[in-house]
This record gives sequence, C-alpha cells and structure tokens, in this order.
Amino acid sequence: MKHIINLGAILLLYTLLHISLFSHHAIAEEPCAYSVGVVPQFDQRRIHSVWVPILQELSQKIGCELSLVGSKSIAGFENEIKEGKFDFAYVNPVQVWLGHKKQGYVPLVRSSAKKLKGILVVRKDDQIQGLKELEGEKIAFPSPIAIGATLLPQEELQAQGVGYVPQYVNTHGSVYFHVAKGLMRAGGGVGRTLNEQPDYIKKALRIIYTSRGISPHAFAVHGRVSEAMMNDIQRAWFELWQESPALFSGIPMLNPEKPLVADYESLEKWIIE
Repeated sequence: MKHIINLGAILLLYTLLHISLFSHHAIAEEPCAYSVGVVPQFDQRRIHSVWVPILQELSQKIGCELSLVGSKSIAGFENEIKEGKFDFAYVNPVQVWLGHKKQGYVPLVRSSAKKLKGILVVRKDDQIQGLKELEGEKIAFPSPIAIGATLLPQEELQAQGVGYVPQYVNTHGSVYFHVAKGLMRAGGGVGRTLNEQPDYIKKALRIIYTSRGISPHAFAVHGRVSEAMMNDIQRAWFELWQESPALFSGIPMLNPEKPLVADYESLEKWIIE
C-alpha cells in the first residue's frame, strides 16, 4: 500500500512539474508588445512615415514590438495622455509634466541640440507688422496646451496686452491652412512644422513673431512599464542614434540626451492656467 501511495505521489509531482515547465515556457515565448503615441502635429501619413521605421529598429533591438497608435487631434492626444493610453509617447514639454502628474510618465530622451520656439504667422500680403495690430482678431492655434504653437505666442500676446479671439483647429497644418486661405488673421506654430508645409502654403505666409526658446519635446514612458524595459528602450535609442542619426531627422531628435522630470516642473503654471 505504501509503495502504491509513493508511486501515485511521484506521478502527481511529475505531472505538476511538467505543467509548470510548460507554462513557464509558454510565458517565456509569448512576445511582448507596447503602444506608442505621438503628438499629432502633422497628419497621420506624415507621422507614420517618420515614426514606423524608428519603432521597427527599436523593436528589433529590445526584442519587443513597439506599435504606433494614432490620435485624431492634439486635444484628443492630450486626453489620452491623461488617461494613460500609451506605454510610450512623444510629447511636448507641458504634456511631459501633465503626463507625469496624472499617470507617472517619465521622460527618457530628448534632443539637446535645439530649443523649442513658437511663432506667429500671417499672410504674406497682409500689412500687419506687430502683435499690437492683432487686437480683436481671430488667431488660430492647434490646441490649448500646444506649448510652442500656442502657449509661447499667447504668453507674449498677454504680455503686450493684446486682446484676441483664439480658435483651436487641431493640427499645425490646419493652422497654416486657415491663415493662408484668409480664414484667420494669424496663427501659431513652430518653425519646423511651417518648413514642412507644401510650398503653396509656405509661400503664402510670413512670420511676424518668434518666441523665446525652451526645452524641446521628449520621448516618455508610462509608470506601469518596468524599469528594466525603460532602461532597454533608452539604451536602444542611443545606440540607434549612433548607428543611424538620419533616421531621427524627421522628428527631429538631434544629439539626444537623458532629461529629468524636474526639468519640466517649471511648466506647472501653464497647466494650472
């Protein structure tokens, strides 16, 4: 009887061990995947063409799939950041701090070569020369917390005591289109997005104001992602930059560096406003 019990125990132990090994193997072999959001300064085709090659290369380096998730507008993207929709996200400085406070996002990498500056544009044939002449006019902006295209120009308009009517039109491209077509007297943007517009838009516009410079956008990670994966992504990003810097020219991400959360704390006042 004792031998029968021992044999049964051995068989049970073998079965449990087999199940455990099989389950561990299945878990180990299961591919990992992460979502990536990008602030939609451009249309989705443009964002796709810039980011998909980068994410494919990073995916190979870390052994996990990084998938681009589109957003319809900057305002919608900001809500998705507050809700923690993305595992990783390319965000403006205000969105870095907002995402950190709401969801524990942490900036992993940003460009060290360029400061973010806002601009205001008008039609080239418009006689307006200074911001004071925008008193009472409709001005197009992409979203309420687009830092370069909205907050920096609005800061200067407020400093000069200019009263205006803000109109939020979702993307930088839409801002430039509205101004070029005479639907708005002026519009907020940044130099890079203006330069990447079609020629017929660029030729129809001129810049009447350029703001002070601040720290640029950052690639950030949600607090739910493991520290090991954060480190892997950061390491892979710097490796890829060394191997193929031209791959990042469409962002642009020039001479990347590691930012700190504290670098963005000063932007709290804009979030409160």
